[in-house]
Amino acid sequence: MSREAILTSLVSVIQRLAAEGDPWGWPAAEIADIALRRWDSYGRRHPKTKRVSENARVLDLAKGLKAHFEPEVPYTHFSDWEHLAKTLAQALEEHDD
Repeated sequence: MSREAILTSLVSVIQRLAAEGDPWGWPAAEIADIALRRWDSYGRRHPKTKRVSENARVLDLAKGLKAHFEPEVPYTHFSDWEHLAKTLAQALEEHDD
């Protein structure tokens, strides 16, 4: 699947979350781009990890999103970042297969 198709899928997920009451203060396309780059770079940033758990990747994604966007926000509880990361990870895992 192309990068553009994956980004479109992620944008849809973020927009669905916003419609359900989880509004994020940034454009969905920007969040999707950062999430995909973080997801794709996991192996390079953790080269010695042999068995990668889903939870480890979700936490890494949540940390990356928080690190990128948190300076712009007064404070967002980590569980909110984790919820976003978990939801995005489900979509990203579908494209990994």
